[in-house]
Amino acid sequence: MPERWRKIRGENRKLNFHRFPYAIVYSVRDDVLHIKAVMHLHRRPFYWRHR
Repeated sequence: MPERWRKIRGENRKLNFHRFPYAIVYSVRDDVLHIKAVMHLHRRPFYWRHR
């Protein structure tokens, strides 16, 4: 259920992990999941925006 997680900036979605300080930013198009970033939430959490 990839549409379950909240949207951030356009069609990108963000999945936070509860026990670890990591998140995955992804988008879904035509039944394909595109991983945009796997980021550490305490070290430069928004570095992926400019890429």
